[in-house]
Amino acid sequence: MEFNEILPKVLYKYRDWSDKYQKRLLTDGEIYFASADQFNDPFDCSIPFKYNPDELTEENLFLKYISLGKIMHPNMDETELHNFAYQAHQRGLIHDPEHNKKVNEHFFKKFSNEWGILSLTSKSNNFLMWSHYASSHSGFCIGINSELLYDTVGSATFGPIMYDTNFPQFSLFDDNNENFIKQTFSKSDIWEYEDEYRVLKNGFSRKVVSLQSNVIEEIIFGYKMDQKLKFELLKLIEKQYPEARIYETQLHNSEFELIKSQIR
Repeated sequence: MEFNEILPKVLYKYRDWSDKYQKRLLTDGEIYFASADQFNDPFDCSIPFKYNPDELTEENLFLKYISLGKIMHPNMDETELHNFAYQAHQRGLIHDPEHNKKVNEHFFKKFSNEWGILSLTSKSNNFLMWSHYASSHSGFCIGINSELLYDTVGSATFGPIMYDTNFPQFSLFDDNNENFIKQTFSKSDIWEYEDEYRVLKNGFSRKVVSLQSNVIEEIIFGYKMDQKLKFELLKLIEKQYPEARIYETQLHNSEFELIKSQIR
């Protein structure tokens, strides 16, 4: 997949300097690909399947049971698969909440074990993001060149999160990974303030990727960051990221927002 030029040129990651792992993004140029089961949103990558009722014909349901059998019982031969599909069809599994729960759990466990997720945002002055992910404004935020990141990571799925009040509606049959994208790039609109862009990479669950120094374009200090720490970080940045732009955030004096001021 080619890089999508519609994506923001710079994407941001908020970090807490007091966390020994999170600070490594700046000290060691390491970025972490989390697994879905590490997220605090219980619906993230675990949305219950709700199928389009127009697709629930007898023929389609039988074909769906065949595909489920291949996933759940990969060692079955063709005869066993057809028997499984026939019995599943007789029991009406596609309408069985317990069965659907098991299918969801199977997908989530497999996905969490295999796929690494990097969550970024297009916003560097988001007040809530600073509060929630950067130690209440005393941490830092890193601006990452999205195209260079794409080149570094290699084959990956890269795009924006889709926010909605309702679950997405799935197709019985995966069309160009459409169901996969709906499952892994859909979130409740209560998270819309994050304006998340996500990178998914197979085989990278809970793994670290090392970035070249030029991938990091911006380094932003929270407005509550200790001054002594700022001076220490300025020395580190001068040595390791000489081309990066450095900013600090300040409180606006007449509006409820942050001002991002360049200091180098």
